[in-house]
Amino acid sequence: MKKSLLVTIGISVFILIALVWLYLFLFGAPESSSDLFADLGFETSDQPITPVIVEEGEDFSTIGAVNSPLRQLTVRPVAGFVATSIASSTKIRYAEQGTGHIYELDLETGQESRISGTTIPRVNEAVFSDRGEEVVLKSANGYSREVLAGRINNPGSDGSVQGFNLPPESQNWQFTDTGLAYTLQSNSGTDGYLYNLSTNSQQTLFTVPFLSIEVIFARDGNFVFNRHSPKLPGGLYKAEGFNLTPITTHHFGLSALHNQNWSIISYTTDRNMFSFAILNDDGREYSLALNVIPEKCTFSSQNPNQIWCGAPIGDLSHQFQEDWYKGLLHSNDVFWLVDILAGSADLVANPSLLVGREIDVMNLQEFGNNLIFINKNDNTLWIYDFTNL
Repeated sequence: MKKSLLVTIGISVFILIALVWLYLFLFGAPESSSDLFADLGFETSDQPITPVIVEEGEDFSTIGAVNSPLRQLTVRPVAGFVATSIASSTKIRYAEQGTGHIYELDLETGQESRISGTTIPRVNEAVFSDRGEEVVLKSANGYSREVLAGRINNPGSDGSVQGFNLPPESQNWQFTDTGLAYTLQSNSGTDGYLYNLSTNSQQTLFTVPFLSIEVIFARDGNFVFNRHSPKLPGGLYKAEGFNLTPITTHHFGLSALHNQNWSIISYTTDRNMFSFAILNDDGREYSLALNVIPEKCTFSSQNPNQIWCGAPIGDLSHQFQEDWYKGLLHSNDVFWLVDILAGSADLVANPSLLVGREIDVMNLQEFGNNLIFINKNDNTLWIYDFTNL
């Protein structure tokens, strides 16, 4: 072998060793083999969810801090839930993400049991009726999706969900006193339907000339608004047949919460975020003492002029709501009790201080003296007992 070739090889090896040493000096050794490979960003939001293995009948009453009013109820990721009274006991029924299995949790004993073993892969959203006897389960696989609606038959170890498939493009599912309401886009806009589970009949509730909408099927009517967009002005309307009755003027980035007493509105401008309430009886507007994301709030059943909300401490930027919807940021929420007429917002609990965890509240519900919600950070189910407030 020629001497010049040996010299070239030696120099190359020396340079390679020097580069490796320089990399380790600047960045340190990789902690795992996965650190050696680049993340090229080809993942999608519909990846399979690995179910958490938990023994049947396990006691979940002591997850988290035992003496804390704030407790974690599940280790499984939750697609949706409902709190209800069954046989004089407070129960929570929830659907597990990824499998569609349905579980029942007794809040008084802490015992959990599976009441439906019907497996529906890739379930990522569930909507229950008020009593938890019916459910809508949505599963997604890439660009395809399936929506199953049905009853929970023989709740227990041999229980199952039996029903029918809704159109895969259906949205805004909600059980009402008379059936299952949902929406479906058409060539001219969006139609709202009510399906009677007892008679297997269907009626059209409304037709609106909007494509991307959110709907609140309430006892005092059906209320629609454009899905949140900072570049699209929208308003809250009452929809009946082909008629639209405006509840608000148009605002950019509008979102809403409604019951028979109040309509809560949030919207954004180029610089700020605003929240206000409309008294449904006469249309008077009241500024809220706290800017809120309506999807993080629920009305108090103990005071008709109050709402519970999860929101961070400090002012929310005009971009906060949009980034939260997109999943670009997590909200480090505390719990607030907002009094509309008093113009106040009281901080009632800080999860970081109570349990040392950051909580991103969604699907907030009040039941008795409890707030029940999903932590968006890991989709687990939590409960906050406000009895001693």
